Amino acid sequence: MSSLIDQFQRTHRYLRLSLTDRCNLRCVYCMPAEGLQWIPSPEILTKDEVIYLAKIFVQMGIEHIRFTGGEPTVRKDLLEIVQGVAQIEGVQDLSMTTNALTFAKLALPLRKAGLRRVNISIDSLQSDRFSELTRGGKLTKVLAGIDAAYQAGFGVDSPIKLNVVVIANKNDDEILDFVRFASEHPANIEPRFIEYMPFGKRLHRNTHTQSLQTQLSKQTPITPVQHSSFNTGPAQYVIASEYNVRVGFISPISNRFCASCNRLRLSAHGDLRACLAKEPHPTLRSVIRNPEHTPQDIQQLIQQIVWGKVKGHQCATEDKKQIPFEGIMTQIGG
Repeated sequence: MSSLIDQFQRTHRYLRLSLTDRCNLRCVYCMPAEGLQWIPSPEILTKDEVIYLAKIFVQMGIEHIRFTGGEPTVRKDLLEIVQGVAQIEGVQDLSMTTNALTFAKLALPLRKAGLRRVNISIDSLQSDRFSELTRGGKLTKVLAGIDAAYQAGFGVDSPIKLNVVVIANKNDDEILDFVRFASEHPANIEPRFIEYMPFGKRLHRNTHTQSLQTQLSKQTPITPVQHSSFNTGPAQYVIASEYNVRVGFISPISNRFCASCNRLRLSAHGDLRACLAKEPHPTLRSVIRNPEHTPQDIQQLIQQIVWGKVKGHQCATEDKKQIPFEGIMTQIGG
């Protein structure tokens, strides 16, 4: 039975675990042009600390763990971390979000280490535009990463999800391109279009889900997919009938899913966020590095943080209200 219940009776079974704040891309919606000051290495959770905390969270009721970043693949001990967490009794689903720049060489080792599912961030299928949005990224490397994921066995028992952050007048004209790409690719691919959330100084124009669905419906009939045990996350799905592709839409702005939020976020330096858009709580790192601490001390602090989770975020785009946390996406992984 889960002990991760907040005051609004939301039960938390999903932990997003950031392994690093560092990234090998500089996406315009995630990182300011001038860059960020990285978390000092001694403050980053070690491999053993990550696995130790993961065990405690699983004992408290977490069933699904997703590795995020920054970009998790830049961490040199990634395979050891994945293997260690995969062996924890009670972990029912182990996944990762990656930009797939180096996934061509990592896909098979990660699969063998115990990673079950992968989400790949890719915001354009046009090479020049992709390079512009990522400030220098190579689309060919990401496409090679997608192919490698399929060859390694991802996409066989569950889809390889392509995460597309949609920004008005930047990439909102590629909805059908991604659907076609999914239909023509041999892997089981599922494109998902995510509403941009305005963080810090990087305020771009948001495109709401409804307009994207309207755009898609003009190209192909779309049929809503009923919520099921297979679809336990925040995405709403439709089937693009002409292409027989399942398409997801994640709408944190226009259709907030705070009331059913079941996720917690642990940063690379041990800060636990019960809500992405709120200030972090006291770090778990300082507690576990106290030689006199007990697992019960950690559990008590986690329960306090979860119990204090707010009802919902106050992020909006119509009034240009920003979430004033510089570096939040690179440190916590969204």
